[in-house]
Amino acid sequence: MAYHDALFPTDISYGSVGGPGFSTSLITTDSGVTEAVARWSRPRRRYDVAYGLRTYAQVVSVRDHYTARLGPANTFPFKAPLDYTTDPDATPQMFQDGSTPASTDVLLGVGDGTTTDYQLRQAFASGSQTVYAPITKPDVGTVLVSIDDTPQGSGWTVNAITGIVTFTTPPAVGEIVKAGCEFFVPVRYAEEMDLYLPLSADDFSSGSIRSITLVEDIDGSTIAEDFIYRGGGRRQFSADLTIVSAEGCAFELVPAGAGLSVIVEAAADRESGGPHYFLWNNSADSLTLKGGATTIGTLAAGDTTTLVIFIVSGAKAWKALTG
Repeated sequence: MAYHDALFPTDISYGSVGGPGFSTSLITTDSGVTEAVARWSRPRRRYDVAYGLRTYAQVVSVRDHYTARLGPANTFPFKAPLDYTTDPDATPQMFQDGSTPASTDVLLGVGDGTTTDYQLRQAFASGSQTVYAPITKPDVGTVLVSIDDTPQGSGWTVNAITGIVTFTTPPAVGEIVKAGCEFFVPVRYAEEMDLYLPLSADDFSSGSIRSITLVEDIDGSTIAEDFIYRGGGRRQFSADLTIVSAEGCAFELVPAGAGLSVIVEAAADRESGGPHYFLWNNSADSLTLKGGATTIGTLAAGDTTTLVIFIVSGAKAWKALTG
């Protein structure tokens, strides 16, 4: 699987329907009480683009785009009409001048004096709740960055493939990092379409495709699910060990000697809550736990801990629930 930088035709995407969805299990007890178990901490988007087709030429362009991607085998950028910018006051993408991103649109994190990398993200705010989704495919020319609400015209770069903003000098302790931009949603053609693309020519000037579904491609390191379903493994190591959520979240740790550290993602890069990791130190030596460059605490020999993310003074922070 690869990412193809081949934008889905925007004249067709403007007429698409779709949006965010979640994986949630609803369990109803004998007493009639319903419990909801949220499997995902961020949405996954899905679109049907067949509604945007009007001409035979558009049908041909989708046929060629689908074939060049080898069906669902490879991912590509999609500009959604209602989900393409961090600007909370934007109008739909099919209208001209619909978006004006600002450098203060979305909180990326709080400086700690050492962290230089901050993930671009989109905020979904309603009432007192805010859900974030990482932006991995920004429209680079639209990215704006601020520190303590002061626009930063230089001193940083942005990766077009990961959406990570990297500062030349790390923001100081307590400095608020924000950003805004327009972006693309990385998608693939849905699996149910891998046998054929149902095409038709209605007449000499028009055409249609009965149904064509695009599904957002999500990096496993950016979405947290209930840890019991995500696996893990045994890790033996003689140097500092870095683990990421894409590898799982339940780990037996076997260090070869004292003074070693286990490093997980910085708290700013994960959603609040959890549990995100369950760790067991199956050795005779204590371990130092770190989130990025920040020390979380110590995991004593033989102990276990569950790592969750609290909100402390408005910022995310790892908490080790040991025992």
